[in-house]
Amino acid sequence: MKKYFDIVLVAFICLLFPLHTWGNEIGEKVKKKYSGMKSISVIFTIDNSQVKTTLKAKKGNMFVLDNNGNVVYCNGKTVWNYNKSANKCMISARDIHAESTSIDEIFLNVLNTYIVDKANTINDSKSGSGYVITLKPAAANSMINGIKSINVIVDKKSLSIKQLMFSDSSGGHTINIVSFKMNPTLADGMFTFTPSKSTTVIDMR
Repeated sequence: MKKYFDIVLVAFICLLFPLHTWGNEIGEKVKKKYSGMKSISVIFTIDNSQVKTTLKAKKGNMFVLDNNGNVVYCNGKTVWNYNKSANKCMISARDIHAESTSIDEIFLNVLNTYIVDKANTINDSKSGSGYVITLKPAAANSMINGIKSINVIVDKKSLSIKQLMFSDSSGGHTINIVSFKMNPTLADGMFTFTPSKSTTVIDMR
């Protein structure tokens, strides 16, 4: 799930680029909608899977990623990997060099990595009416997790993100956005996990 976590964030954060480089009104509208993003709450599925993954994150390197009972918590300093079915939790200090445990570093690094390659209008029965934004790394050797390109489909009216399609060495995957909320109120306490007495804990700090 590390890759999917990074991909979702990359796509959202890329919308914070100085989109005046598009040179059109669409870019300014998208920039206005997403430029104040400090926290997100997203529910999504991957490819044709019906399993819903939930991501809640905010600046300060805090997030909760829940994928079918495998939950990763990070409060900015500590990471808890908890498996519900096994009732087992692995605890570690957040690796300050790991993109997957640093919301703030991703916010900064993506701005120097991916750029808007093109933006087109789409109108078909599957995707509906909207825009497709193609993001590519500024340099071939600066990809995040081997992601060669990302197509972000945005609803024409609401500018809400509907779908992410990315290409990498495995061929690519599609992330379908079920629900997306920008700047929800997320209490800091929700990013800390307290194992129960019956939980098997492996503390690697």
